[in-house]
Amino acid sequence: MSDRERFTTRFFGDLSRPPDGRPQNLVWLCAATLFYLLTAYYLAVGRGVTPFTPLFGTAFALNGLAESLSDDRRQIAYLVRVLSIVFMLALLVLLLVGTLGGPEFLV
Repeated sequence: MSDRERFTTRFFGDLSRPPDGRPQNLVWLCAATLFYLLTAYYLAVGRGVTPFTPLFGTAFALNGLAESLSDDRRQIAYLVRVLSIVFMLALLVLLLVGTLGGPEFLV
């Protein structure tokens, strides 16, 4: 096996591994809950909401969902993990565009 095949198998193999279950699930879902609570706090105080907090909460909730699936649903867990990564990368690109002086999409 070449180095490239080994890297590809290691990277995609980690995404397609069976869900870790309850402990990992709780970490992701608690982090998502914290982002949602932060959003609710900003709304209650009247400071307005920066859209990245509920969006990060959604990405973390997707990871928690992927970890809470059963072992039989490994392919669905893989797709949810990939969706979460794509979601986070898109959010990162939007934040970088705003930081570098382009139009701020997340204001």
